Amino acid sequence: MIKIRTIGASFLVVAMQAAAAPLVWAGATEDAAALKAKADDAFDGRRFAEALVSYRAAIEKNRDARLHYNIAQALAALERYPEALTSYQAFIAEAPSGTLNEAQQAQLFALVEALKAKIARISIQCDVPGARVLVRGKIVGVTPLPSAVVVNAGEAKIEVIAEGYKAFEATMTLAGGTTRPVVIRLERVDFTGFISVRSNVAGAQVLVDGMPAGTAPLEVRVKRGTHHVEVKASDHVSQSRIATVEPGARTQWTATLDRAPNYTLAYVGFAVGAVGLGVGTYTGLTARARFNSAKTWCDMGANECGPAARDDLNASKLYGNLSTISFGVGVAGLGLGAYSYWSARRAVRPKQVDVGFGPGSLIVQGAF
Repeated sequence: MIKIRTIGASFLVVAMQAAAAPLVWAGATEDAAALKAKADDAFDGRRFAEALVSYRAAIEKNRDARLHYNIAQALAALERYPEALTSYQAFIAEAPSGTLNEAQQAQLFALVEALKAKIARISIQCDVPGARVLVRGKIVGVTPLPSAVVVNAGEAKIEVIAEGYKAFEATMTLAGGTTRPVVIRLERVDFTGFISVRSNVAGAQVLVDGMPAGTAPLEVRVKRGTHHVEVKASDHVSQSRIATVEPGARTQWTATLDRAPNYTLAYVGFAVGAVGLGVGTYTGLTARARFNSAKTWCDMGANECGPAARDDLNASKLYGNLSTISFGVGVAGLGLGAYSYWSARRAVRPKQVDVGFGPGSLIVQGAF
């Protein structure tokens, strides 16, 4: 006989049961029959997910096509309409002849038509192969899809995601029994940004990561991440910084270059100092040599020197005076050079320490 159950308020579910006893198939194993009985009990208790598991386990044990009908009932009760329709169609195609009489067949076909009204199809075309397609948060395939996606009718959020492209998202209402075409053009994600550089010195050269990029002012496109930017010009002290660039963003920097320090006076002072020390050393050694030569003509005990020693003594005194003067000039020159160098360095602003973070890197630059 036919027993009709109402599942919620959705539609009628037809359950086939024998009049006097549970349905048992010829050749069915005891395990399969026990699993079906367990599934029937769960279905009657409205534990549809549990029933579905047991029905599927039963059909694995005993490939009786009539179990497709029971599986379809459980799927429909769980509102998994596309899967339920597939199971009903499997039942119609595979069930033995005579399983249903004409009235039962009419009820089944009416049930299938009602089920089709709860199902919609989405024909998705995407210009990027390999993109993941999600409907209501569930992955349904990867582009290009071999056929239309079959889902429950109603409002649905459609997402298409591909690496390197902006995700496509759209919420649309899908009418039952219809096929909705959706053509998607994914937009590439721009993983580059811009570095804009200006300088107080016209025509200053700009280097990005050590490579010439042009002259300031300029704007250069670079990959996202951390970059070392340097600005330099003739007779000026170069300036550099770490620039972190985000995709599609613009990092701006105005480099203020100071004139290079003038070390001319320092170099002159060091040169005078070197010459003074050199001359002083030479004349000092010469004075000592002439003095030692004069001693050979002197009676040191009597403190008397002959006429031959006077020339050496006078020369020794002269060279000694020259040595003293030269050493004085040399020390003064070195002092002037050191002071001039320090003054020139002090006039230049020290570089600041700059720290940058990149993908898997840390960059530190500046003067310590």
